[in-house]
Amino acid sequence: MRPPPPTRMAQARRFTAFARDYNEERPHEALGQRPPASVYQPSMRAMPGRLPKPDYPSEAAVRQVRSTGEIKWRGDFIHICSALGGEAVAVEEIEDGSWQVRFFDVPIGIIDRQTRKLRRCASAAPQLTKS
Repeated sequence: MRPPPPTRMAQARRFTAFARDYNEERPHEALGQRPPASVYQPSMRAMPGRLPKPDYPSEAAVRQVRSTGEIKWRGDFIHICSALGGEAVAVEEIEDGSWQVRFFDVPIGIIDRQTRKLRRCASAAPQLTKS
């Protein structure tokens, strides 16, 4: 491993060279030995500058996710997801008396009544894809 260059500018050039090699020249096994730049396509959808306000049903308890990723629920702080900081989530009672948390139409998890922690829904867990 080489030592870092003496200046930030020199280090930035080294990072740029690494990124170019990694993305444009170096083959990746998962991509059939092609570099990522050869298979990348920009999305047809534009990324909105700001998400629209969710339209949750009136019976849902709406909570703002704090910058720490938590909501306040029935006197406790429940960790939901740091990435949703500043966003509104719905907390809705489900058939067994538990509380489901969702973001727009995406279920995130169920608040466990005993532990007062969020149990992630299978659909909210990161999915590994096989190619």
